[in-house]
Amino acid sequence: MFIETTGRGPDVVLLTGLPQQPDELRPLASGLADTFRVHLVHLPGYGRSPAPALPYDFEAVEAQLAADLRTAGVERAALVGMSGGAYRALSLALSGRLPIWAVATLGALGHVDEANAQALAAYAGALDAGMDLAAMAAERVYSAAYRAREPEAALDAMKALFGSLDRAVTAAELRAIVEAPDLRPRLHRLRVPVYLRVGALDLATPPALSEALLDLLPAARLERVEGVGHMLHHEDFEGTLSGLRTFLFQALTPAEREPLVAKRLENTPREPAALRRAVIALTKDLLGADYGSGFTLEDVGGTSVISWGDGEGETYARAVWLPFTGQPIGLEGTRWTPSWPDSIEACQRFTGVGPQIIEQHVEANPLFGDLYGKLGFVAQGRALLFDDRARFMAWIGAMSRRPIAPETLEEASRHVPALRAALLRADHLAGVPTHPDGHRYAFGRR
Repeated sequence: MFIETTGRGPDVVLLTGLPQQPDELRPLASGLADTFRVHLVHLPGYGRSPAPALPYDFEAVEAQLAADLRTAGVERAALVGMSGGAYRALSLALSGRLPIWAVATLGALGHVDEANAQALAAYAGALDAGMDLAAMAAERVYSAAYRAREPEAALDAMKALFGSLDRAVTAAELRAIVEAPDLRPRLHRLRVPVYLRVGALDLATPPALSEALLDLLPAARLERVEGVGHMLHHEDFEGTLSGLRTFLFQALTPAEREPLVAKRLENTPREPAALRRAVIALTKDLLGADYGSGFTLEDVGGTSVISWGDGEGETYARAVWLPFTGQPIGLEGTRWTPSWPDSIEACQRFTGVGPQIIEQHVEANPLFGDLYGKLGFVAQGRALLFDDRARFMAWIGAMSRRPIAPETLEEASRHVPALRAALLRADHLAGVPTHPDGHRYAFGRR
């Protein structure tokens, strides 16, 4: 089968749903390719791969997939599967045909329950009969809110999909997955990290299916995305890409992450806003958090104002958090305060402040405690960065719904000087205004 490869780094394999053309997941592949070598698989009968022999044989296709990945130079991989592709990912990971270092699912499927079996059988019969399934499929895979917001996009996507299918192959594939083995009794053997991401309004692979797998997998975590249906890559693309990248980054060992950090910092964009977002995203990935944010202050007419602020990651957090980033600790309103430390040494002694990443739990944060509780965050890692004269330069950090391990904070802290240098570079490119003491940031100096 044809395998489309992009990027450099640890191998990540993308497996499409059922039915789904590979071009639907190409934006995710492109988004992950700055860190990983991504292999977008064209499964038999889709994209550039020829149709398989019928009747469809799931085990034979899996064996061919493993062999073709090895031919493509993949010796050890993470698997990312959507819906039916999630079943393939879990099955391949359990098979031992290819060493696997992580599995991520978008709408997990470890078996086909009775309700899904009936729905898939009905789809297979409708395909055989030549029926137009676009409208029915759009109602099943998109949330009502998305269909109301993007009615043409939802219907057009399904029309394009069903217009591109080899109906005989897809009907046979649907019938084959109904008869495929139940993976649940073997899932306790899967010891690699597993990421279960599912839309709260998913009708095709309801959240209950992912929740049930969470109890069976030794090293799994679940992320339920509110207000979203089955098509996570359409309804919540940015959040889905960010969640996948952070999970895959954290599934690697520290030694494997080290060169990837250097690569991402070397390849940061030259446009200042994009560069700052890249630094925030990297900080989030280093801490394995759900949401990253950052801002900096500039002096305009004696008043400190936020010159940039941005957030990256979980959609709900981004919507709720960003309006609050204008009130960092240490300011009275929007003006500099005399209590702010005036030296690097003082910063390091100042509780919770320093040129390194620290951890702060919700209960110790009276300023944002209520907000953190609303968002479900329990900890944050942050770096408060200062210029050469110890003036506050920027806040970057990430917030997590899980405790941040001390070794994770320690690893991230080692990269703070490089993150600081990248933000200084962004300020240099943007030509930032002067600070209260009249000097500009010193580009490239520490």
